[in-house]
Amino acid sequence: MRRFDRILVVVAGIWILGSQVFASGQQAPSDPNVVAIIGPYVITGDQFRQEYLRELMPNPYTAMPPRPAPDMNDVLMRMIGDKAIILDARDKGMQKKEEIVSFLKQTRERRLANLAAQQAVDGRIEVSQRDINDVMATRPGLTTEQAAALVRRQKAMQVLSSHYKDLIEMLHLRTYKENIAKVAEFHQRLISKPKPPEKKSIYWIENSQLKTDLDPNERALVLATFDGGRFTVEDWFLALFEMAPPRRPKDLSTPEGAERFLEQALQRPMFAAEAIKKGLDKDSQLDQDLRDLEDQWVFSFAQQELLKDLHEPNDQDLNDFYQQVKDKYARNDSLKLAVIWCKDKAAAARIRQELDQGRAFELLQQRYGGDQNPSGPVEAYARTEGPFWQQLWAGEPNQVLGPMLGFREGRLAWRVVKIVEKKPAQPPEFEKIKNMLKEDLAQLKGRQLLEQERKELLAKYKYQVFPERLASFDPRQVP
Repeated sequence: MRRFDRILVVVAGIWILGSQVFASGQQAPSDPNVVAIIGPYVITGDQFRQEYLRELMPNPYTAMPPRPAPDMNDVLMRMIGDKAIILDARDKGMQKKEEIVSFLKQTRERRLANLAAQQAVDGRIEVSQRDINDVMATRPGLTTEQAAALVRRQKAMQVLSSHYKDLIEMLHLRTYKENIAKVAEFHQRLISKPKPPEKKSIYWIENSQLKTDLDPNERALVLATFDGGRFTVEDWFLALFEMAPPRRPKDLSTPEGAERFLEQALQRPMFAAEAIKKGLDKDSQLDQDLRDLEDQWVFSFAQQELLKDLHEPNDQDLNDFYQQVKDKYARNDSLKLAVIWCKDKAAAARIRQELDQGRAFELLQQRYGGDQNPSGPVEAYARTEGPFWQQLWAGEPNQVLGPMLGFREGRLAWRVVKIVEKKPAQPPEFEKIKNMLKEDLAQLKGRQLLEQERKELLAKYKYQVFPERLASFDPRQVP
């Protein structure tokens, strides 16, 4: 049976810089969810809330001192500035870079293939109790749910295998044996005689060799054609590069091995061609997702271009930086806290009132915390508390603080806190943190360059902001 794992892989969009894109006049600025507009981009309050929360969250891996809560207008202007960077990069044709075009082509093909495959199996898979019992008899360690999922997957493979045979006929798939033999020769050449020769020490083919070791005519050699598309030597190698080197077949330098891999690699473009034939590519959400991905790649390349000439900090730079941050940098000051997490601010206020009336903190922790609160004190550091650290560190042992916000499992929640123990730490010596300082200073300089670029481009591109709407999207406004 053919394997259709690559068809069934669902690609999730990576949301980093995504925003709605509207034609002029499509989105009315009076919409209360709109907080800014620049060019075709509309930044929504929901996107602002997500970005503000990301900047607010502490970084447990940093040695830099915790920053106060960011100004909401500053966060919004950074978001608008990032869109200006994308607009400027697009004006310069950054979206036409080969890496971006290739990635988006593969992503689109994968998404369309998934749609066609899902449509092929919908309503055609039934899992009976007998099926589940048969699986569990041979694999008794599985739960009923796991066995049912395995049965569904096996039956989906069977349906897709049968459907693919029909697809070969329907799309008039034709393969070219003489060229398949040539791709096997190319594979052997790239393995045994790479350019430059020093690469012979590497036992796999690197992605860059597709351009350095094969000429355009060799890359364009057609291995297969079907209604709506063709599959070339370049496509064959790109499919191979999706596999980690240890998992790549060992017989690809033989015509038989090259043909077997071609049969596997053709599945995705064939299913994608079926999706297009059925009109499944006429999907506005798919277009929006691809546009968001393209923006992310464009922004990334624009950043690389901006920072390519950034020099590594020298010893004088490091010493100057150290003098600025030495009292707070890489400090391991710690607190032990007794915490009562509360469902809302009102509940936290009631608990604080009881504490002020003389109730014991431990008793209220047991009464109101239940299983959701730790039985003993928890360790807290600047790097784990972020903008809330200053308020906590200002407290003294046995002092109760709150209601105050804190991060709990990545979300803001109200709490009442008792300081159990407070341990100041000595600043680390310069030589022990020199490499950390170098890395953090380089990142700081990069952020400063990026901020300067934002300011310059915001003078170039027109934009609108609605700062009066930000308050309703402040993630700190937790009930």
